[in-house]
Amino acid sequence: MVTAAQIPADSEFKTDKLVLAIKGDETKDGWWFYEGPPTHAVNAVPENWWVLRSADGNSCAKFHMTEIVRDSGAGIRRITLEMKVQSVGITAFGDLHSHILSIPIGGGSAALDFDAMDMVVDPSADGWDLKVAYDSAAREYWIRVNGG
Repeated sequence: MVTAAQIPADSEFKTDKLVLAIKGDETKDGWWFYEGPPTHAVNAVPENWWVLRSADGNSCAKFHMTEIVRDSGAGIRRITLEMKVQSVGITAFGDLHSHILSIPIGGGSAALDFDAMDMVVDPSADGWDLKVAYDSAAREYWIRVNGG
């Protein structure tokens, strides 16, 4: 049993925060790189690869980003990634597949279910494995994984 006297003061509690495992930190160590003036271009860093587990934990994939395109005319940001999936019961990664994630120019996200090799229409729904987003207020891209 815990008494009121044993409960620490509010100042002793720590706040949870999201720490992204796959960094997009504007350097070539992450998955995107900011070129700076005069072009201010944001480019993918295709030489960097990551391995992740699916949301259900039964398969894994290795992937990298190959292209980031800001298409103002179409009102979207296109992010191209390539991946190889190691399905349940298989001991090696499969063939290379390319996917284009489309995000509204003003911000938003797109998700991928790599077990089904399919885009998830609603990134807020369960079942996605990899989610890529653009935050227009922070002016940055990020990746989240749903499996580890």
